[in-house]
Amino acid sequence: MIELLYTTLVILLFLIGFIYLFGNFKIINIFLYLCQLAFAIILLCLKLYKNQVLLIDDLITHVHNKTFIAITYLEPKYENGVFKYLTVKYENNNSYSIMKDSEYSNECLYNYFIFYSICPIADIIVENRKNDKYKNYTEIKIKDNKYLYYTRNKKNGKLYKYTHDIVYENDLNFLSDFDFNTAYKIKIVDEDKSNNLFTNFKKIIYYGDLIILVIISYYFPSIFLEHFGNRTFNLKKIINMIYELGILVYYIIRYSEFAKFKNFLFAKENVYKDKGIYDNEENYYFPNKVFNVDSFPVAISLNMFLIRLIYIIIPQNWHFFFKKESDDENSYVRRDNETYIKCFYYCYMIIHFYTLLYGSLYEGYKFGYYDNLIYNWNTNPIKSIELSPAKDYEFGRIKAKKKIYKFYKWRDNYFKIEKLKNLIVLIYIKMKMERYAERIIMEMIYIFQMILNAQLMI
Repeated sequence: MIELLYTTLVILLFLIGFIYLFGNFKIINIFLYLCQLAFAIILLCLKLYKNQVLLIDDLITHVHNKTFIAITYLEPKYENGVFKYLTVKYENNNSYSIMKDSEYSNECLYNYFIFYSICPIADIIVENRKNDKYKNYTEIKIKDNKYLYYTRNKKNGKLYKYTHDIVYENDLNFLSDFDFNTAYKIKIVDEDKSNNLFTNFKKIIYYGDLIILVIISYYFPSIFLEHFGNRTFNLKKIINMIYELGILVYYIIRYSEFAKFKNFLFAKENVYKDKGIYDNEENYYFPNKVFNVDSFPVAISLNMFLIRLIYIIIPQNWHFFFKKESDDENSYVRRDNETYIKCFYYCYMIIHFYTLLYGSLYEGYKFGYYDNLIYNWNTNPIKSIELSPAKDYEFGRIKAKKKIYKFYKWRDNYFKIEKLKNLIVLIYIKMKMERYAERIIMEMIYIFQMILNAQLMI
């Protein structure tokens, strides 16, 4: 929680000068909501940690791929008894398993199993003299004062990257960023992932962030209708404060889940900060000790309440720019401003409602993504398969923009496939009903919200 405290204080200190300048909280409140809307969009679009291995919803497997291919052979080339260069050979496949099974059965390093019989080289040593200590190593004489030793039989060794087919005497610097410790760390990651520790956090970042963005975007125009008086409380201001409290509660829950995720990574910093454990560099993520983007939305929400409290406590004439409120002087101007704001608010709500109601008719909108899923469900179980000389059975299709790509061939063969009939009609109907039910429910929610907000402004 130290991070949240620091972030809240930094934002509050940044706004202290504006609190002194402006005599009305509404000005700062609009600025804070713009920031909150911006961070809601950032959190939804941010892929910073959504690709992290613990948060990816993919098939949990103990088989991985290295980001490089390892060296398996070093063969010296001599001419007239003089060393010329080393010919380098490498493995044909970079996959491995951190557990032994029927396919991956050859253990080359601790917790590192491969499916072929020849292990990569696990240790390379260059000496300035012949050394009998490496009796179990393969010896290569480079020249009288330089020898190279290598072995594949070292469980606590490391793997070397293949770089060139030929290595000369001056290039005997073999690179490695994968060893038996790396394999052990990857095993720990697989175990952590199989435990599914962050289910709630995954649900929040994939669904909650979208919902809260919709709520903020719909609610944002209503803050313009809030009364300018810092100590004046009416129904509109109370509703706004309830909205603010709801958003704050969500972000507190979200940050508490992020804090668990962050603390877990720091508790195993030696594992998750090692980039060598990631099959794909995009999966790497490690949080900062302080000032992560996840703490800013909740800090902004906290500052809304703190600054509102400051404006209630501090007298109006303590601000640099202030004006005594007079209903007689400002009522006509206020009514005019509220009229314009209401017009803007109604237009804003109508545009959103129109988008929700008719957007699903356009390709690529939210409900359009069900098309391929319904097509897959509509393909019945297979009864028989036989080869065909021409296109007979459509394996699948991809819908991209306005084009549909159909696939008939698999491994250069066409097939004639007979399928069972009428087994999933009910499933298809169910999905159709769910599709339109979701649209209707969403439309009813937003219509209700629009009516509620309209009533509050009357």
